[in-house]
Amino acid sequence: MHDAAVIDPFSDRGLARALAYVLGVSFLAAFVLLLLVELNIVAPEPTFHEGDAVLVDNILLRFAHDQAAWPWEALGGLLFTIGFAAVAGLGATLPKLLGGSDGATRLWSVAFVVAGVLGIVGELLYLGVKEVAISTQYCECALRDPQLIARSEALDLAGNAQGWFTDAFAVVFGIGLIIGGRISMSTLALSASWRRYTLWLGVAGVAFVVIGRVLTGLSGPDTDLTGISLLLVGLVAAVLTPIWAFWTARSIPRT
Repeated sequence: MHDAAVIDPFSDRGLARALAYVLGVSFLAAFVLLLLVELNIVAPEPTFHEGDAVLVDNILLRFAHDQAAWPWEALGGLLFTIGFAAVAGLGATLPKLLGGSDGATRLWSVAFVVAGVLGIVGELLYLGVKEVAISTQYCECALRDPQLIARSEALDLAGNAQGWFTDAFAVVFGIGLIIGGRISMSTLALSASWRRYTLWLGVAGVAFVVIGRVLTGLSGPDTDLTGISLLLVGLVAAVLTPIWAFWTARSIPRT
């Protein structure tokens, strides 16, 4: 009985440590891949036509660019999906390792699991729609133009839905981090600096989503503030979260 009691916590710690490393590596690698796509490094930037009656031609140019960048974008999306799954896995393992009151621990666990599911659904939804939307197979007939316009609209809708799912992930994940930071402070499970970083990372995740939505609402034809919003998202996804993940993995004791 004594040996079993020692083996089980060790297994939980090993799994939590592995999931934290997976989260850090996947988020960092995914952001780098998607940054290469956004900067038109893996595929040349399309030159869109100007004037009247060029909508369908520009859609075809956009789809050609997306087809060239698709392998990189799909890999980045799948890496983010793996990271979201790792967050859900940490929800099932990390809270019970660090202790705390039963209610607060369950809430922390539920927040991470729900956040991971939201992220997975949003990412896979977008990837599934985009794979079909940018396909080179379409009707070369009188319905070609309406079909291509419909595909473009569907892709925009999927992208908007993904954005909301991602924001929901960030908010729920941030709430989980805030709860986790508070629980860790009460149990003194890990270092004081880790506890403070966890707490403030959660606050930053929620605040950046609110700021991003406000900036998007203030954007107009003459003032585009969405770049600042994307910068904040990139800061959390590619820098702050991997730092937390690697720090968490290294802080979990092996015995």
